[in-house]
Amino acid sequence: MNILIMKFLAFLFACSYGFIGEYNFHNDSDKTEIVVIGTVHENTPNFNADTLLEIINRFKPDVILLESDSTYFNSDFTLEEEIEYMFPETAAITEYSKNNPVILRPYDISGRDDFLNDQSRLTGQSGFFNEIDLLSDSGIYNEKGFEIYSKINMMKEIAEEMSYSTLTFINSEDGSKNIDTINYYTYEGLKVLIEVTPELSQYASYWKNEYEFWIKRNNAMVINILELSRKYEGKKILVMCGFAHKNILLTGLKLRSEEYNIEVGSLNDI
Repeated sequence: MNILIMKFLAFLFACSYGFIGEYNFHNDSDKTEIVVIGTVHENTPNFNADTLLEIINRFKPDVILLESDSTYFNSDFTLEEEIEYMFPETAAITEYSKNNPVILRPYDISGRDDFLNDQSRLTGQSGFFNEIDLLSDSGIYNEKGFEIYSKINMMKEIAEEMSYSTLTFINSEDGSKNIDTINYYTYEGLKVLIEVTPELSQYASYWKNEYEFWIKRNNAMVINILELSRKYEGKKILVMCGFAHKNILLTGLKLRSEEYNIEVGSLNDI
């Protein structure tokens, strides 16, 4: 399990709970339109750049916000050459930009990659996920710990399913429920597992940093999107994010929609 969970953590970081209901997109002329689409960051049998390009052409955004920091961009906010076709999102943006005037901007937290690529963090991550499996094999978990560990295993299967799903399912009602489950057990669940398992106490500091960065990063994303919505008032803005962020971004944006005079929708609204 450890390899798959570690891979999915990379999805969550490189790619507030509660179900997001259907939203009726009114397209009021005096409001800035924001559509948030959850994606995956690599090609799969059910998802690629062409999938995204079709959606972008349907919505015809004035502004596209990319889940990255400024390091992916040149000084004029064009994508760095090596980034243009590196991910499905950037490949779709590159193709769309050839025939359509569009403003590109990053909205991720500053210094994201420095945190993710820190060697001490990666060492802690590897040790932690190896240890939680070893403790299970040794029968160390108490009743509560075993329950959490079992649900983390179930979450892994859901995460794998979501990673290879269609964009339609990822952004559907059932997909949103799956995302909530994945996020809960990837973060809150592992936090509880450490709390009820003394043998994992050495990883408490490591996981506290992971958990706090996840919260900090999502909050920064919402704030950055809102600030960009004011800068590009009245425009149509497309936000692409790894699916783990989708529900959180939608919730945060909708909570402040009146204050920022924005209309927030998802894939079903375009």
